[in-house]
Amino acid sequence: MLNYYLYNLFKKWHETNDPSYRDQIILSNIKLVYYISSKTVSQDVSMDSDDLLQIGIEGLIKAVDSFDYQKGYAFTSYASRVISNELNMKFRKMKYLKMIISLDQLIDST
Repeated sequence: MLNYYLYNLFKKWHETNDPSYRDQIILSNIKLVYYISSKTVSQDVSMDSDDLLQIGIEGLIKAVDSFDYQKGYAFTSYASRVISNELNMKFRKMKYLKMIISLDQLIDST
């Protein structure tokens, strides 16, 4: 269930198109990004905690922009999934790039 404060922010944002409401939604859920990024660790790719936070914030922004408040679902449940997916996509991309680089190094050395 969407809490009353967030429901009002989403409603005002969609009614007025005022970006300050969007910013308030993002800022009021920033702790969720800290929580998820601190729990997310990849064994294959090493990243700074600042990089994880930046990727998590990008996921939070995607979640805010795509969330439908009128359905009545909890925003934090939706946002946590989007943030986790964003982090996982980045890990997969970096792992893939790391694999390509290592293959290129093997080819160059022979």
